[in-house]
Amino acid sequence: MTMMTSLPKVTDVSQAILWGLPSVAVLGLGRVGTVAAACLAGAGHRVHAVDPDPARVTTLNAGRSPVDEAGLYPLIEGSLRGNRLVASTSVADAVANSDLSLISLDLDASPDGTPDLEPLMALADAIGLGLRLRDEYHVVVMRTCVPPGTTLKMLIPRIEAVSGLSLGTDFGAAFVPAFQRPGFGVVDFNAPPKTVIGAIDSRSRNLVMRVFALAERTPTLTSIAVAEMIKHVEVVWHIPGTDDADHWMIMDGPVAADRLPERAGPGILPVLHPPEVDVTTAGYRRVQVADEDLPLLAAALAANQELEALRVAQLAMAWRPRRVGILGLPLNLGATACDSPVLTLIAELREAGVDVAVHTGDGGAIVPYAALATTLHHRSTAQRTLAFTLPRMVRPTAEEVVDASDVIVIAADCDAFRFAAAQEFEKPVIEALSLDVTGPSVPTALSRAAA
Repeated sequence: MTMMTSLPKVTDVSQAILWGLPSVAVLGLGRVGTVAAACLAGAGHRVHAVDPDPARVTTLNAGRSPVDEAGLYPLIEGSLRGNRLVASTSVADAVANSDLSLISLDLDASPDGTPDLEPLMALADAIGLGLRLRDEYHVVVMRTCVPPGTTLKMLIPRIEAVSGLSLGTDFGAAFVPAFQRPGFGVVDFNAPPKTVIGAIDSRSRNLVMRVFALAERTPTLTSIAVAEMIKHVEVVWHIPGTDDADHWMIMDGPVAADRLPERAGPGILPVLHPPEVDVTTAGYRRVQVADEDLPLLAAALAANQELEALRVAQLAMAWRPRRVGILGLPLNLGATACDSPVLTLIAELREAGVDVAVHTGDGGAIVPYAALATTLHHRSTAQRTLAFTLPRMVRPTAEEVVDASDVIVIAADCDAFRFAAAQEFEKPVIEALSLDVTGPSVPTALSRAAA
């Protein structure tokens, strides 16, 4: 789902003061970080730039740019004169005194061609120390191109471990990829070709928008996983070379037709998820890998389903319902159900103040509290609370859900669900079979009921 919003553009420092712009820590003074620090300080933000290289720090504090980019000098000079820009080597100090931090590291490649994430993990430790010194909410924003899944599966757990804080409760997270051409960094930062904001929850999203929606009045709002994927595809697309096959992600070989999703989520390429596939990408040999060895494809498929869940929530809320009924949440699958995009749909509706009634269609299986709590640990606050609130939403029959709801969502391929929804013909029905993680199979008990 792509949600759009519009905000007035800040054009001078007097407006910035009235708006009370967030203070920003820019972590990394490479090309992306230096441009961000200069442009944000020039727009009125108070910016604390950090780099482990003392030479870069000294250069910036002296009013010069550590990178060669047109248009940086007047921004840096004016910001230093206005006391809006300072540079140091202390990550903890910058994070502790800022509302939002931008991770803009230049990662080197490891011997196998993948990004070397050790500097990122070391930075996560330093961010964790800084968060321990800060009492107010802080949002950690990734801008570095990393493999999809890195932010929530590696960066955030490391920050939580060091800080002792919890994502979504004590601090927020987002991924805002940079789309900047070498030599045109300032131009592209102030007038980007697109602005993608992937955030863990609305609180993080709102704070990030106060920084990046000033340059782009209609940003694309999505999840962290999708934002990571968009940046990854963008990088692969633009890698120079003589043979496109050496740099594009190419998927060929055996393809099981019944494994392909019905549709791809908006904003990214169609996704294949075959059991065997030849994958070619920059820096890799052509090798045949198994299904479970394709984290990029798995992340894309999960991101597609999450976007679809958000789109369905938007469609349902268009009718301004007091309660939405959802038919199909396969809790009998245990931990697999905890990754169901239906949970994203429920959380989105609840966060918007809409009541939800659910029929699982699993014959009254017990809600897996422990699995839910563990799997949803790094999700938004609304999703984490489902581990405790979901049982109160569950209804024993599909008919009870239909009777009590204003809008019906069919999230599993089941004739009994369609039959129940058809009995209330005046109520809107949304058939969202792309949210079904079980495939076309129908639970036995429901098959008998339909018969």
